[in-house]
Amino acid sequence: MPEFEWFDHLQDAVPYEASEQKISLYTIALEGWRRGLDVSFLSGYDEDDVFHLHYAIASSERKIHFKSSESSLITQTVHDICRDKFETNKRLREAGVKVPAGKRFTREEGLGEVVAYANETAGFPLVVKPTTGYAGKGVYVNIQSEEELAKAVKYVFDELGFPELIVEEYLTGVEIRVMVVGDEVIGAVHRTEANVVGDGKLTVKKLIEQKNEVRKQVPHLQNRPIKLDRQFYTTMRALNQRPDMVPKAGEKVVVKRVSNISAGGDPVDVTDQLTEKVKQLAVQSVQAIPGLPYAGVDIMVDDPATCFNPKVIEVNTSPGIGSHLFPIAGKARDVPKALIDLHFPETKGMKRKGERTFFRLVDIEYVLRNRFMDSVLLDKVKEDVIVNKITLKTSESHTGFKSSIRRKIQQLGFIGEAEQVTARTSAFLLGHDDPNVFDDFSVWLKDVMKDKGPLSIDMEKTDCKISHERLLYKQETNIVSRNEYEMKKAYADFRKHVVKNKKMKRKLLKSLKLKK
Repeated sequence: MPEFEWFDHLQDAVPYEASEQKISLYTIALEGWRRGLDVSFLSGYDEDDVFHLHYAIASSERKIHFKSSESSLITQTVHDICRDKFETNKRLREAGVKVPAGKRFTREEGLGEVVAYANETAGFPLVVKPTTGYAGKGVYVNIQSEEELAKAVKYVFDELGFPELIVEEYLTGVEIRVMVVGDEVIGAVHRTEANVVGDGKLTVKKLIEQKNEVRKQVPHLQNRPIKLDRQFYTTMRALNQRPDMVPKAGEKVVVKRVSNISAGGDPVDVTDQLTEKVKQLAVQSVQAIPGLPYAGVDIMVDDPATCFNPKVIEVNTSPGIGSHLFPIAGKARDVPKALIDLHFPETKGMKRKGERTFFRLVDIEYVLRNRFMDSVLLDKVKEDVIVNKITLKTSESHTGFKSSIRRKIQQLGFIGEAEQVTARTSAFLLGHDDPNVFDDFSVWLKDVMKDKGPLSIDMEKTDCKISHERLLYKQETNIVSRNEYEMKKAYADFRKHVVKNKKMKRKLLKSLKLKK
């Protein structure tokens, strides 16, 4: 397991549910929350009625809405320009920024036009990619022949269903994602092609399995394994490799020629290696789109060490920032800090509150996804939290006291989590800013458990981070209590199943104290 150079305030502070394509959303919201700003989560549904989790951060002076890392400072016009890769390249060329030569084709123009352009104008090797694609979807690089070109075009048009694609020159070298906020470069990541390194014993397939285990330890790579998909087998054939071959010790084997993180690429920080020329190019690229306050700029260079002959290949208004926060190698760069500084300059230089606390998204997303309410407001972060691990053991089962213990924890104002390890053992990770409250809880436990035989209560102070579980669930005009939330949640679960017995159905509804 490699040693990572990550920020201490983010170590063990990203819950599993946030790693599922929500690293940018979560870390930006966490930074705002720890600065004492109001953070609320909102439900968003697209034209296909698919749920998306949005959020808003507010101070006394302004309120900014976010979708992932893209904020309401970015207008729809700017968003549309950057989403269209061909239109982006046009704006960059007009600003004097070097971009790959290429042409846009529609589905109606067909394969014949694409092949003619490749043979008569562009020449091989080439790149094919959807005009409005994302996360490396449908991107084919280093296309060497008409046959490969035809397969790529048919896949993008017919299987993925994109109406347009771009055919452009293939640039050799390496791709760097440069994060620009305002007129400053915050960080740069070299996203290597998906690869494995041989040990002289394991096959490529086994090495991929082994590497995927390492990726599970990286928050924003947990759900992004190297997959044995079409891109994998296309690459293996093109490089005359086999999944069952055994690479030599130390031999690097490229298994996908796309460097996107979602496709299995590795993020490596190269911020300190950037030349001033490349930094200026990245800032110039953002400035070429009027009204764009920040972006992730993808630049192709010959080598990260020299950064010779750079060309811009994409400008992204919703850049994933997980690679900057959790690189496989190199230093982490604090992009959430820079973004909150940009949006809320009055908090710049402010010390974070409650760096040992974090919040979870599970309940928030459940409430919003099931349309119980339109928004959820986080309670204010607790400062100077004391965290204790508490283990309760009794000689008889105390499972019947779970509800009483939970109510007491909430009554005393604790944050944290509780777990029934066995029928006679419970474990608590609790936090509070008053050390005397822990003694009150211990006394209360001894009193309610006195009939459960000999008991022991072990309390140990710890430096680990703790979940800020006490949340205010707010609709616009009323606060929804935890009990009411639990009833609604139970009702939602109940409604997912067909209950044929009407009498039983009425009984269940009555027990939930909810109307049909």
